[in-house]
Amino acid sequence: MAVRVCPERDAVCPHGLRCPYAQDQYACDPAYREHGKGSPAASPSRTTPMNKRSQGEPDRQTLSDLLEKVRACEGADRELDRQIMTLSYVRDRRHIGASCWDDAYDTCCPGARHLDDVWVDPATDKWRTTAVDGFEFTSSLDAALALVERVLPGWTVSGICQDDFKLWHAELRKGHQTSYTAVAISHETLRGSANPALALLAALLTALLAEEAGK
Repeated sequence: MAVRVCPERDAVCPHGLRCPYAQDQYACDPAYREHGKGSPAASPSRTTPMNKRSQGEPDRQTLSDLLEKVRACEGADRELDRQIMTLSYVRDRRHIGASCWDDAYDTCCPGARHLDDVWVDPATDKWRTTAVDGFEFTSSLDAALALVERVLPGWTVSGICQDDFKLWHAELRKGHQTSYTAVAISHETLRGSANPALALLAALLTALLAEEAGK
């Protein structure tokens, strides 16, 4: 039976133990047979998260740059989806159910937990998706609506419509549909968006910029 080397041998033990199986020792080494019997160590996903940016509100320049890109976007754009994802989620490595190896003999790190790169909701510390680019905000109206509800609580989608040129426009209002406290529109000119999701994203970013300016 072939012996496989633990992929985490040079890193923190994936299941949170101070593992004696390290460097390039093999399964026949006594240290391997003691694997899993080490003292508990801090979980890497909780106390020392990887690829997790510090939390904070996006600055005005970031919002302005995103708005410009959204207004210029001509359709689904996964790179832009990933940038929009960072407004409300963070990247981290989490165990979501996979084992370290899938062989029948479980020769590598018995009981170990494999860590996947995922998007995490910082409010709940729960992972939301494994998609590298996050949710499909630029093509899915449902995803765009969910983002509005998440980052703009208290705002209402007061309108999404299509003009005579088959381009889309959206409007958000702070409060109720008939409120005039604050109104955010997707475009300041007659130019519209290629799809309703992009129009809603443009209105959302306009509203976020207004909120930032009012601080």
